[in-house]
Amino acid sequence: MTSPSLAMRSSVNANHWVMMEVLIILVMRTWKPFYTSMPSGPLLSAMIIVLLVTLALPYSPLSDLPGLTPLPISSLLLLGVITLLYAGASELTKKFFYTRAFGQGNMMGQS
Repeated sequence: MTSPSLAMRSSVNANHWVMMEVLIILVMRTWKPFYTSMPSGPLLSAMIIVLLVTLALPYSPLSDLPGLTPLPISSLLLLGVITLLYAGASELTKKFFYTRAFGQGNMMGQS
């Protein structure tokens, strides 16, 4: 049997990792800012399903199988803030890269 703190850390790590990776898919799939470029319907649907399953699994009867523990709402909110900060840093890094690689105002052949 795992200790409660170990189970809590495993839930935090699993939830946070999935939330970050789903958001980074949005950030990295285009050279434009992610909030200006809408993903395709199938990609958006898949991402929403993955997020919902990830957030719901620790609260379901199946949570014992992978050893997940429900997180307090304050932890989920904190993870959301950290994920948004991570996405913002990724967006800034992407902008810096494309500006340096393709010149100011001339990203990917665009004027």
